[in-house]
Amino acid sequence: MKFHPRWTATALIVVALGASSFAHAASVSGQGTWETTLQGRDLDGNLATAEAWYDTALNITWLADANYVRTSRTWTNANAWAAGINLYGITGWRLPTVTDVGNDGCTYTNLYQGVDCGYNITTQGEMSHLFYTTLGNLALYNTAGSPQAGSGLTNTGPFSNVRPSIYWSATEYATNTSYAWVFYFNNGLQSGYVKTDSYWAWAVHAGDVGAAVSSVPVPAAAWLFGSGIAGLIGFARRRSA
Repeated sequence: MKFHPRWTATALIVVALGASSFAHAASVSGQGTWETTLQGRDLDGNLATAEAWYDTALNITWLADANYVRTSRTWTNANAWAAGINLYGITGWRLPTVTDVGNDGCTYTNLYQGVDCGYNITTQGEMSHLFYTTLGNLALYNTAGSPQAGSGLTNTGPFSNVRPSIYWSATEYATNTSYAWVFYFNNGLQSGYVKTDSYWAWAVHAGDVGAAVSSVPVPAAAWLFGSGIAGLIGFARRRSA
Protein backbone atom coordinates (compact mmCIF):
# COMPACT_ATOMS: atom_id res chain seq x y z
CA MET A 1 0.00 0.00 0.00
CA LYS A 2 1.27 3.45 -0.88
CA PHE A 3 0.20 7.01 -0.24
CA HIS A 4 1.25 10.33 -1.68
CA PRO A 5 3.99 12.13 0.27
CA ARG A 6 2.13 15.42 0.19
CA TRP A 7 -0.83 13.79 1.94
CA THR A 8 1.50 12.51 4.62
CA ALA A 9 3.07 15.87 5.26
CA THR A 10 -0.14 17.91 5.24
CA ALA A 11 -2.70 15.66 6.90
CA LEU A 12 -0.50 13.91 9.43
CA ILE A 13 1.57 16.86 10.50
CA VAL A 14 -1.50 18.63 11.88
CA VAL A 15 -2.25 15.74 14.22
CA ALA A 16 1.37 14.99 15.03
CA LEU A 17 2.46 18.51 15.86
CA GLY A 18 -0.64 19.22 17.87
CA ALA A 19 -0.19 16.18 20.08
CA SER A 20 3.57 16.15 20.57
CA SER A 21 5.64 17.79 23.25
CA PHE A 22 8.22 20.40 22.29
CA ALA A 23 9.96 20.42 25.66
CA HIS A 24 13.75 20.29 25.60
CA ALA A 25 14.95 16.70 25.94
CA ALA A 26 18.12 15.52 27.64
CA SER A 27 20.21 12.37 27.88
CA VAL A 28 18.37 9.51 29.59
CA SER A 29 20.54 6.74 30.99
CA GLY A 30 19.18 3.26 30.33
CA GLN A 31 16.88 4.35 27.50
CA GLY A 32 17.92 2.95 24.12
CA THR A 33 21.35 1.59 23.26
CA TRP A 34 23.25 4.88 23.03
CA GLU A 35 25.45 4.24 26.04
CA THR A 36 26.96 1.17 24.37
CA THR A 37 26.62 1.83 20.63
CA LEU A 38 27.80 5.45 20.44
CA GLN A 39 31.47 6.26 20.90
CA GLY A 40 32.76 9.82 21.36
CA ARG A 41 35.09 11.12 18.68
CA ASP A 42 37.46 14.07 18.94
CA LEU A 43 37.82 16.23 15.84
CA ASP A 44 39.53 19.39 17.14
CA GLY A 45 42.57 17.82 18.84
CA ASN A 46 41.20 18.06 22.37
CA LEU A 47 40.73 14.47 23.50
CA ALA A 48 38.58 15.59 26.43
CA THR A 49 35.73 16.71 24.16
CA ALA A 50 33.59 14.95 21.57
CA GLU A 51 32.63 16.87 18.45
CA ALA A 52 31.15 13.73 16.88
CA TRP A 53 29.82 10.31 17.85
CA TYR A 54 30.59 7.08 16.03
CA ASP A 55 27.52 4.87 15.66
CA THR A 56 28.79 1.29 15.82
CA ALA A 57 25.43 -0.13 14.72
CA LEU A 58 25.18 1.94 11.53
CA ASN A 59 28.92 2.47 10.91
CA ILE A 60 28.50 6.22 10.52
CA THR A 61 29.68 9.21 12.54
CA TRP A 62 27.13 11.82 13.66
CA LEU A 63 28.05 15.41 14.37
CA ALA A 64 27.56 15.98 18.09
CA ASP A 65 25.69 19.21 17.36
CA ALA A 66 22.44 18.28 15.63
CA ASN A 67 21.84 21.94 14.79
CA TYR A 68 25.26 22.73 13.35
CA VAL A 69 23.44 23.99 10.25
CA ARG A 70 21.98 26.83 12.41
CA THR A 71 19.16 27.60 9.98
CA SER A 72 16.54 25.56 8.14
CA ARG A 73 17.16 25.03 4.43
CA THR A 74 15.61 23.58 1.32
CA TRP A 75 16.61 20.01 0.44
CA THR A 76 19.05 21.12 -2.25
CA ASN A 77 20.70 23.68 0.01
CA ALA A 78 20.83 21.27 2.94
CA ASN A 79 22.69 18.68 0.85
CA ALA A 80 25.08 21.34 -0.44
CA TRP A 81 25.71 22.55 3.11
CA ALA A 82 26.58 19.05 4.35
CA ALA A 83 28.83 18.32 1.37
CA GLY A 84 30.68 21.59 1.93
CA ILE A 85 31.54 21.03 5.60
CA ASN A 86 35.24 21.08 6.37
CA LEU A 87 35.44 20.45 10.10
CA TYR A 88 39.00 20.54 11.39
CA GLY A 89 40.17 19.25 8.02
CA ILE A 90 37.57 16.47 7.79
CA THR A 91 35.42 16.59 4.66
CA GLY A 92 33.02 14.11 3.08
CA TRP A 93 29.99 14.84 5.27
CA ARG A 94 26.46 14.13 4.04
CA LEU A 95 22.85 13.98 5.22
CA PRO A 96 21.49 10.70 6.68
CA THR A 97 19.92 8.26 4.22
CA VAL A 98 16.60 6.41 4.01
CA THR A 99 16.20 2.97 2.43
CA ASP A 100 13.25 3.15 0.03
CA VAL A 101 12.13 -0.49 -0.06
CA GLY A 102 11.28 -1.30 -3.65
CA ASN A 103 12.40 2.17 -4.72
CA ASP A 104 8.74 3.09 -5.08
CA GLY A 105 8.15 5.75 -2.45
CA CYS A 106 6.07 5.31 0.70
CA THR A 107 5.19 1.68 1.36
CA TYR A 108 3.45 0.60 4.54
CA THR A 109 1.55 -2.36 5.95
CA ASN A 110 -0.37 0.15 8.01
CA LEU A 111 0.54 3.73 8.85
CA TYR A 112 1.56 2.78 12.38
CA GLN A 113 3.89 -0.06 11.40
CA GLY A 114 5.29 0.85 8.05
CA VAL A 115 7.78 -0.86 5.79
CA ASP A 116 9.77 2.30 5.05
CA CYS A 117 7.12 4.96 5.64
CA GLY A 118 4.97 5.84 8.64
CA TYR A 119 5.61 5.37 12.36
CA ASN A 120 7.74 2.80 14.22
CA ILE A 121 10.24 2.34 11.37
CA THR A 122 13.43 1.09 13.01
CA THR A 123 15.49 -0.33 10.15
CA GLN A 124 14.89 1.63 6.94
CA GLY A 125 16.55 4.91 7.79
CA GLU A 126 19.57 6.20 9.68
CA MET A 127 17.54 8.82 11.54
CA SER A 128 14.70 6.44 12.34
CA HIS A 129 17.18 3.90 13.74
CA LEU A 130 18.76 6.64 15.84
CA PHE A 131 15.39 7.86 17.13
CA TYR A 132 13.85 4.49 17.97
CA THR A 133 16.70 2.05 18.64
CA THR A 134 19.71 4.11 19.67
CA LEU A 135 17.83 6.69 21.74
CA GLY A 136 14.81 4.55 22.62
CA ASN A 137 12.21 7.20 21.83
CA LEU A 138 8.56 6.32 21.18
CA ALA A 139 6.37 7.23 18.22
CA LEU A 140 3.28 9.33 18.69
CA TYR A 141 1.24 6.15 17.99
CA ASN A 142 2.00 2.54 18.83
CA THR A 143 1.77 -0.17 16.16
CA ALA A 144 -1.93 -0.61 16.89
CA GLY A 145 -2.60 3.04 16.11
CA SER A 146 -3.22 4.19 19.68
CA PRO A 147 -1.57 7.33 21.07
CA GLN A 148 1.07 6.39 23.64
CA ALA A 149 2.26 8.22 26.72
CA GLY A 150 5.85 9.41 26.78
CA SER A 151 6.12 9.71 23.01
CA GLY A 152 8.35 12.10 21.13
CA LEU A 153 11.90 13.24 21.62
CA THR A 154 12.40 12.37 25.28
CA ASN A 155 16.03 11.25 24.96
CA THR A 156 18.74 12.99 22.95
CA GLY A 157 21.59 10.87 24.32
CA PRO A 158 24.98 12.62 24.09
CA PHE A 159 23.92 14.98 21.29
CA SER A 160 23.25 18.68 21.66
CA ASN A 161 20.62 20.86 20.01
CA VAL A 162 18.44 18.07 18.60
CA ARG A 163 15.36 19.89 17.38
CA PRO A 164 11.94 18.25 17.88
CA SER A 165 11.18 19.01 14.27
CA ILE A 166 11.58 17.78 10.69
CA TYR A 167 15.02 16.85 9.32
CA TRP A 168 15.95 16.22 5.70
CA SER A 169 17.46 12.95 4.53
CA ALA A 170 19.80 12.74 1.56
CA THR A 171 17.41 10.40 -0.24
CA GLU A 172 15.27 11.63 -3.09
CA TYR A 173 11.69 10.40 -3.41
CA ALA A 174 11.82 7.91 -6.27
CA THR A 175 8.34 8.33 -7.71
CA ASN A 176 8.28 12.11 -7.52
CA THR A 177 11.66 13.85 -7.74
CA SER A 178 10.23 17.12 -6.45
CA TYR A 179 10.07 15.36 -3.05
CA ALA A 180 12.65 13.90 -0.68
CA TRP A 181 12.45 11.73 2.44
CA VAL A 182 12.24 13.40 5.84
CA PHE A 183 12.12 12.29 9.47
CA TYR A 184 10.05 13.95 12.19
CA PHE A 185 12.03 14.04 15.43
CA ASN A 186 9.01 15.36 17.29
CA ASN A 187 6.84 12.27 16.73
CA GLY A 188 8.78 9.52 14.90
CA LEU A 189 7.17 9.75 11.46
CA GLN A 190 9.17 8.97 8.30
CA SER A 191 7.72 10.15 4.99
CA GLY A 192 8.35 12.35 1.98
CA TYR A 193 7.98 16.08 1.53
CA VAL A 194 8.49 18.73 -1.12
CA LYS A 195 12.14 19.74 -1.60
CA THR A 196 11.48 23.47 -1.75
CA ASP A 197 10.28 23.66 1.85
CA SER A 198 12.82 24.53 4.54
CA TYR A 199 13.70 21.98 7.23
CA TRP A 200 16.67 21.11 9.41
CA ALA A 201 19.78 19.14 8.53
CA TRP A 202 22.08 16.88 10.56
CA ALA A 203 25.44 15.97 9.05
CA VAL A 204 26.89 12.47 9.22
CA HIS A 205 30.03 10.86 7.84
CA ALA A 206 30.43 7.33 6.51
CA GLY A 207 32.54 5.12 8.75
CA ASP A 208 34.49 6.05 11.85
CA VAL A 209 36.21 9.45 11.75
CA GLY A 210 38.15 11.29 14.43
CA ALA A 211 40.03 10.01 17.45
CA ALA A 212 38.58 8.28 20.49
CA VAL A 213 38.01 10.71 23.33
CA SER A 214 39.80 10.13 26.62
CA SER A 215 36.55 10.18 28.57
CA VAL A 216 32.83 10.39 27.79
CA PRO A 217 31.85 14.07 28.08
CA VAL A 218 28.69 15.12 29.87
CA PRO A 219 26.20 16.36 27.25
CA ALA A 220 25.86 20.11 26.98
CA ALA A 221 22.26 19.98 28.20
CA ALA A 222 23.40 18.35 31.42
CA TRP A 223 26.01 21.08 32.00
CA LEU A 224 23.36 23.72 31.50
CA PHE A 225 21.00 21.94 33.87
CA GLY A 226 23.72 21.58 36.48
CA SER A 227 24.74 25.21 36.24
CA GLY A 228 21.10 26.21 36.60
CA ILE A 229 20.72 24.15 39.76
CA ALA A 230 23.94 25.61 41.15
CA GLY A 231 22.64 29.09 40.45
CA LEU A 232 19.38 28.38 42.24
CA ILE A 233 21.24 26.99 45.24
CA GLY A 234 23.47 30.06 45.37
CA PHE A 235 20.46 32.33 45.10
CA ALA A 236 18.70 30.48 47.93
CA ARG A 237 21.78 30.77 50.14
CA ARG A 238 22.03 34.51 49.53
CA ARG A 239 18.36 34.86 50.37
CA SER A 240 18.72 32.94 53.64
CA ALA A 241 21.81 34.98 54.59
